[in-house]
Amino acid sequence: MMINVVGIQITGTMDNWRNWLAHHSYYFLIWRIVLYTLVIMGWLWAKRRLTARELRHYPQSHIALKQRFLRIEVATVIAFIVLELSNGIGR
Repeated sequence: MMINVVGIQITGTMDNWRNWLAHHSYYFLIWRIVLYTLVIMGWLWAKRRLTARELRHYPQSHIALKQRFLRIEVATVIAFIVLELSNGIGR
């Protein structure tokens, strides 16, 4: 919200701010794609480390670990979809 307030002050009016956002929407799309890619890469790195550590201490927990990771991954994908849909609805 604060970014919108500052953006409106910089551009002068709310209509100018909306136009600026509309003209620069592709840059924000690229930013989100890069951000999501970095999140996915970070998750894959963390997942490998967590899996190795967990299985080293609890070798029998492989199935439970896969189920926990699946829940995390599904929840994250749903959150990304909701964020993108809310972003699209606001236009």
